[in-house]
Amino acid sequence: MVLDEATAYVDPENEAMVQEALAGLLAEGEKTLIVVAHRLSTITEADQILVIAQGQIAARGTHEELLAGCELYREQWEAHRSAKDWQLGQGEEKGRQEENSRAERSRGPGAMVSTPLNHLQNHTPLITNTSETDKPLENPYRTLDETDSVWTMMRKLIPANIDHYFWRAVRWRMVEGMAIGMTSYVVYLVLVALFQGAEASQLWGYVAAIVVLCLAQIGFGYRANVQAYALTMGVQTRLRLFIADYLRRLPLGFFTERSTGTIDALFTTNIMFLEPHHVLESLINAVVTPVIIFLVMLVYDWRLALVLASSVPFALMALRYGEKIFARVWRLQSIARVQANSRMVEYIQGISVIRAFNLSGDRLAQFRHGLQDYRTASLNTVTQLTSATVMFLSVLELGFALLLVVGAALFVQGSLTGESFLFFMVLGLAFYIPLMSMADMLEFYRIMQNCVRNLKEFLQADLLPVASSPKRLEDTTIEFQDVSFSYDNETVLERVSCTIPPRSMTALVGPSGSGKTTITNLIARFWDVDQGAVILGGVDVRELPTDALLSQMTMVFQDVYLFNDTIFENIRFGNPEATEVEVIAAAQAAQCHGFISQLPDGYQTMVGEGGATLSGGEKQRISIARAMLKDAPIVLLDEATASIDPENERLIQQAIHALSAEKTLIVIAHRLTTIAAADQILVLDQGRIVERGKHEILVEQGGLYQRLWDVRVRSHGWKIAI
Repeated sequence: MVLDEATAYVDPENEAMVQEALAGLLAEGEKTLIVVAHRLSTITEADQILVIAQGQIAARGTHEELLAGCELYREQWEAHRSAKDWQLGQGEEKGRQEENSRAERSRGPGAMVSTPLNHLQNHTPLITNTSETDKPLENPYRTLDETDSVWTMMRKLIPANIDHYFWRAVRWRMVEGMAIGMTSYVVYLVLVALFQGAEASQLWGYVAAIVVLCLAQIGFGYRANVQAYALTMGVQTRLRLFIADYLRRLPLGFFTERSTGTIDALFTTNIMFLEPHHVLESLINAVVTPVIIFLVMLVYDWRLALVLASSVPFALMALRYGEKIFARVWRLQSIARVQANSRMVEYIQGISVIRAFNLSGDRLAQFRHGLQDYRTASLNTVTQLTSATVMFLSVLELGFALLLVVGAALFVQGSLTGESFLFFMVLGLAFYIPLMSMADMLEFYRIMQNCVRNLKEFLQADLLPVASSPKRLEDTTIEFQDVSFSYDNETVLERVSCTIPPRSMTALVGPSGSGKTTITNLIARFWDVDQGAVILGGVDVRELPTDALLSQMTMVFQDVYLFNDTIFENIRFGNPEATEVEVIAAAQAAQCHGFISQLPDGYQTMVGEGGATLSGGEKQRISIARAMLKDAPIVLLDEATASIDPENERLIQQAIHALSAEKTLIVIAHRLTTIAAADQILVLDQGRIVERGKHEILVEQGGLYQRLWDVRVRSHGWKIAI
C-alpha cells in the first residue's frame, strides 16, 4: 500500500475518523506499507525511513538512528516540531530572520537580498469605482431564437462593427452567381455557333469570354470567401468573449451543476458550428443563380420556364420533411457528443486514480461506450437523412426530365425551335445544380438552430445582479445580518449573524458541511444570500461592483491553481501593473525566492497547466506571493499545510504571517492549534453559529468546540503502524 499521509484538509472530527479508518485498513492482514510522510510524528515507528534529497537517498534508518546520524532529518524534525505548535496571529520575527539567513547562505553571495515590502503596503482604497467589467452586461443575443429564419438568425449573430464583411460577402457572392449564369449563357452561344457552322474567329471569341468569366468566378469567389471567413471569425470571437464575460458573472452553483464537458462543448463545438459563411454561400448560390436563369427563361419561353420551375415546390416539400428529421437526430447527436466529451475529460483528469486502482480497463470501457454512443448517433443522423436527401434530389432531377419531355414535344409540334430547346437544356442544368446546394444550406441552418438553442439555454442562467451605483466603504468591517442560504433546496446557512472587526483574526470552526466555506464564498459574493445581508464597510456587498468588492480581499485556499505561464506572470497575476522589483519582493516575503532562483530559467520558468511542474508547497508559496502582491485589506485563508513537508510547512507559515500582517484575517481552521490566538472563533454546526468567543473561553464551556479540541488532542499523537 502506498499512502500519501494528509489529513489536515479536514476538520478535527473527520481527521480522527480518517485516522481510525486508516488504522482499520492497515490492520486487515499483512501489508507492505510505503508512506509519503508530511508530519514526521506519524512515522516515528516505521521500520525504516528513507531521507531523499535532490533525487537521491541521502540516509536511511529508524527514527532514532536518523536523529542521531542525519543532519538533514534532524533539521526536518525540528522544523516539524516548531511548525506543529504554530499559531496564526503570533509574531515570528526571530524565526523568520533565522530562515532568511539560512536561505541566504544556501543561495550564495551573488543572490538577491530580501527587500522590505513597505512599497507594497498600499492597501486598496475604500472608495469603489465602477470599472468596465463591472458595468451591466449588455446581451446582444437576447432576441436570438432558434425559430428565426436563416437570414434573421445571421443578422442577429453579426455585430455591427463587422457588418461590412457581411454585405461585402453578399455583393461578391451575387456577382459570382451572375458570372456563373453568364458562363452558362456563353456555353449556349458556343453550341448554337457550332450547329450553325460559325467562323472560327467567332468561336474563339466565345472561348475567350468563357475563360474570362471563369477567371472572374475565381476572383469573385476568392473575394467573397475572404469577407465571409472574416465575418465568421468575427462572429465566433465576439461570441466566445461574450460567453467568457457571462461565465464570470454567474454564481458558482452554475459550475457545480454542469459537467466540464458541457461547458467545454459550449465554447468549442457549439460555437464552431455557428459559421455564417457556409449558410451565406449556400443561400446565395441556391437563390441568385436560379432566379437569374429563371427570369431569362421567362423572356425566351414562359411555357418551358414554368415547366423548369414546376418541380421546385415539391422538392422544397421533401426538403422540409428532411429538415424535421435532421432537427431530431442532430439534437440526439449533440447530446451524445457532449457525453463523449465529458467521458474524455473525466478519463484524462482522473488518469492517476484510474491507474492507482487498476481501473484502466473499466474506465476505458466507459470512455469507449461514450464514443460508441456518439458513433451510433452520428450514423443515425446520416442514415435517417439519406432518404429525405435522395427524395429531394430525385424530385429536382425529375423536373429536368420533365423539361426534356415537354421541350421535345413542343419541338416535334414545331412550336419550339431547336436553338431554344438547346438553350433550355443548357441553362436547365445551370438552374438545377445550384438548387441542390439548398440541402447543404438547410443542414447548416438546422445545425445553427441547435447551437442557438444550446446558447439560449445557457443564457437563461441568472447572473449575479450588478450594483447600480458605486458606494464608499467606511472601513473593512464585515457583518452577517440574519443570513440564510440554501443550495439545491438544502439549507446551508440559517439565520447567521456575526461581526468581523477590521484588522482582526476570525476563525471558522466546525464539522464538514457546517457552512464554513459558504461564509467565505458569501463574503466574496460568489453567491448571493437568500435572506438577510452581508455588509462590508457599511455597504451591502450586493451594492458593490464585483471588481471593487474583490479588490478589497485576497484568497489563499487549499487547491492552488497556477496558470500555464511563467512564475513571474503567475505572481504578477495579483497585480498586473507590478514591477519586477515588486514581484521579487513579494516572492521573498512569501519565502519562494530561494527555490525560484535555483531553477534554470528563474522567474521565467513555465509552470505547466495548473502548476504541474511544481510541488504542493512551492505552488502554495507562489499563491501567497500572488496574494501579497495584491495587498488587499481582507485575507480569506483556508488553512492547510499538512500536505507538504515540514520545511515547506514552516516557510508557508512564515509567508502567511507576512501576508496577514495588519489585515482582516478570516481563517477556515482545520488544525485548531493554529487558531488558538484568534480574536474570535465562530463555531458552526448544521449551518448555525452555535458558539463564539476566544479559545480559552470556548474550551471551558464544554460545547462543540471543546469536543473538537479533545478529538484534536487525541489525534495529535497518532502514528502510522502495521
